[in-house]
Order: sequence, then structure tokens, then C-alpha cells
Amino acid sequence: MGKILIADDNEQNCGILQDVLENFSYQVVLAASGDEALELAEQENPDVVLLDVMMPGLSGYEVCQKLRENPSTSHVPVVLLTALSEVEDRIHGYNVGADIFMTKPINYQELMAMIKKFMKEKGEKELVEPLDKVVNFLNDFLPVSGQQDVPGELFLAVEQKYGTQLIHSLQLPEKANRYLDVAIRVQGLSACLREDKGRGKLKKALSELTMGKWLLPILTYTGEPGLTFQEGKKETETVLLRSVAEIFLALKTYAEFYKAHNGNRADALTSLRRVAKTGGCNPIIVEQLAGIVKNRMLLEDLQ
Repeated sequence: MGKILIADDNEQNCGILQDVLENFSYQVVLAASGDEALELAEQENPDVVLLDVMMPGLSGYEVCQKLRENPSTSHVPVVLLTALSEVEDRIHGYNVGADIFMTKPINYQELMAMIKKFMKEKGEKELVEPLDKVVNFLNDFLPVSGQQDVPGELFLAVEQKYGTQLIHSLQLPEKANRYLDVAIRVQGLSACLREDKGRGKLKKALSELTMGKWLLPILTYTGEPGLTFQEGKKETETVLLRSVAEIFLALKTYAEFYKAHNGNRADALTSLRRVAKTGGCNPIIVEQLAGIVKNRMLLEDLQ
């Protein structure tokens, strides 16, 4: 669900916070000093940092400021925890880059609400990439229209609607719909990735984009469990990515059969079901898709 770094030299305080956070399924990393907190923040890549202000060596203020100065940790939300309550202390905390300043004793319900908010914002930011980076990337690697046949070129219109309906019928979160939408729009990368195998130039370039962290596993998924999903990802995110990848694979395979059968949906579904029987696509998703396609065919017949 997320990783939280707690920096506090008080072992009892750390233990209580750890119990609370782990009860909500967060992974917890502990630091007993400011120096250790800085080291672990860079090594562990936490989603949120909880900093006690008064610690041996570097204070929480100093740690927060150094986190903000380091490009690899500057984006991580920081919550300063302290018994100090003067306005000047709070102002100093915000001046060094703290996101939230909480006074001890900690209200754990408020703290959990704050962490939940940070995690939601992080998920939304992961779907955003500076436009110039994305445009440059796509110009470098996507096939140019008219110069190369792109597998599944009929994807965008009808298949996007099928994807949305599949997400809804499988009761996946809205985030899954956004993941799938982007994957469909850049699905020409699948062919590029296969051609680039061995050199890894495209894969490396995509991995350097924020969206590559989730888009690459979706685009390269082949139906073999766990084949393209990185170890160590949060289980819930791994399950979500695999669900989207299986939907994407079924849609892409259907689109290719649809094209091969000159737009005959029934023949495309028959071929897709054969693939599902051999383990090439998730049979549950294929049957869900078949139901959606047949409903569309029925509606067209009634018009």
C-alpha cells in the first residue's frame, strides 16, 4: 500500500507509530537519528517521511531541508512531529519544506487521513508527465503513420469503449481505466519493444519516464504470470497492473484477429477463445469481452 519512513530517537514512540501504520498495511522503515533518516530516505524511496524535530545529530528541521535539497527525495511529503507548539516553530518547519506540522501527542486518525491524502496525490502524479518529455519520446520511438503498419491500428475507437466496459464489469478502480487508456493510445510500442529486444534502447528510454513504471509492464505482458512484473512492488499495485495488462492483452489480441478476419467480430471472438484455451489470454476476461462484443452486435442488428 505504501512505505513510510519514521525518524525518531524515542524507541517507544517509533514502536507505537509502527504498530498503527502496519495495522493499515503500510510498510514501515525506522531511523533513530537524522543522519540515518537521510540515508534511508535515499535507499528506501519512501512515500512519506515522519520526522521528529528533536533528534541526536541533525534535527528534524535540518533533515527536512536536506531532503528538499536532494533531487531524489525533494518530492517526498514530510510530516514534522514535535512537542513544540510555538508559532515560530511551525513557521520554521514550513520554511524548511515540511508539508505538515503535527504536535504531540499525535492524533492518529488525523495522521492516517494525511497519509492517505499524500498517497492519493502520489498516484495522481504518477499519471502525469511533462508534455515535452512525452512528445519527444513518442517522436523518437513510435512508428510514423503511413511508413509502417501498426498492429491493432483499429484499437482506438471501439476497443477503448470495450476496455472501459471491462474495467467497470470487473469492478476495478478508476485508476485502472486511466492506465488502460494510455496503454491503448501508445499500443504501437508493443511492436517496437519486440523489435528492440536485445538492444534495450526503447525499454530503457520508457523506464526513465514516470509513466514507464506502470506502462512498461502493461505493454510487455505476455500472459505468463509474473513474467514482466518487478519484484518488490506493493501487492495491491501488482494485482492492479496485472489486471490491466490482461485486459490490454485480450483487447489487443481481439483487435488483431478482427483485422485478420476483415472486421468479422464473430470469427475474431472464435480465434480469441482458442488463444484463451491455450493460456495466451485470461479466459475470464475473454468471456467478459465476448459478452460485450455480442451485445454490441445485437444492438447494431436492432438498428
